[in-house]
Amino acid sequence: MRDLNDPDNPYRGQYEEWDIWTYEHVRGTTNTDVSNWYRGESPDDYCMLTIRVDTEGNVVPLRLSTADDLAIMHDPNYSPETDCRFSLRGGGVINPRLLDKLDEMLIGLRMPYAPAVPEWLAKAPPERVMFMPDGDLVCIGEPDPDRRISHRPNTVPAEATPTVTRRYDREGKLLAETAPGDPWFTVYFTGFADILAEMQAGNYSYWEYGGYIVFNDSQTRSIAAIYDYDGTEIAVDTQLNWYEARFEVINGAELPVIHRLQSADK
Repeated sequence: MRDLNDPDNPYRGQYEEWDIWTYEHVRGTTNTDVSNWYRGESPDDYCMLTIRVDTEGNVVPLRLSTADDLAIMHDPNYSPETDCRFSLRGGGVINPRLLDKLDEMLIGLRMPYAPAVPEWLAKAPPERVMFMPDGDLVCIGEPDPDRRISHRPNTVPAEATPTVTRRYDREGKLLAETAPGDPWFTVYFTGFADILAEMQAGNYSYWEYGGYIVFNDSQTRSIAAIYDYDGTEIAVDTQLNWYEARFEVINGAELPVIHRLQSADK
């Protein structure tokens, strides 16, 4: 890995605070640090950040690599990357103000691709929200006006309350609500419980990905039925694009920042 100030480094002079912090904390990060981080056992204000490295050993500024990734992901011809890209992870105690600046930068890059966030949603964001093709909003988790962006791993306590999903129109009118723990798509797919009971009686289980609900034989794994999230049945021989980004999914803690940036941009 080349020094950030290497005269032959094409990114020299483009590095920002978070790039420098990550670079400086790479070599001091141990396997124990990483394990503690993913278990949620790191000290307060401990953080791990990841940056890209090109094939020549140059650290790619996070602003540039993120902008490139976003352009690729939102290209109509997008398909998963098959090439090997290198990255570095640095960990340590970090100034929370630096994380705030980092979040502002990353959200600013994503904002051109983000749907308009209504004010009522930004004031009390859920855990995450899905912006649906019909214009409705599927809110997963309870609204929380004090929700803040966290860089800590997502650790769910064993006694966590089962999640409730709610469907709203753009103006904030509640259209449907699941029972605690029910799948998110049942705010659309109202007959799912009956179909599930019938399938389970025949030894079929299901999995859901990207809004497609697939029932398959628990033993042979052969597909018995496919449904869309709204309950529309799909022929089992249909070639589905599993990598299609059908819904824009946004972390709830980012909604107030996106709304503020969108409002300032008008």
